[in-house]
Amino acid sequence: MGAWVDGIIRRGQPLVRPGCLTRGVTLYYALRRAGDERLLCFGVGDDQGQVAGHCWLDKAGEPLLERVDPLTKFTEVVRLTPDGVSN
Repeated sequence: MGAWVDGIIRRGQPLVRPGCLTRGVTLYYALRRAGDERLLCFGVGDDQGQVAGHCWLDKAGEPLLERVDPLTKFTEVVRLTPDGVSN
């Protein structure tokens, strides 16, 4: 599913902006429609001395399609769950 979303983003440029937000929201939508109970998490952290934000999909503490666990660089501030937004 990750390759499918990446392909959509590539073909949609310049109208579709690449990045974690576009990828995360698109994957969250597609996976939720398929019955997957993933959470969409948003975090803030330090990236080479600059404040940075990131979003990722999570299920039971396991990030999806992330090379490095996002919690090693970002502090989660909010998550989107099937029940709504929580922090």
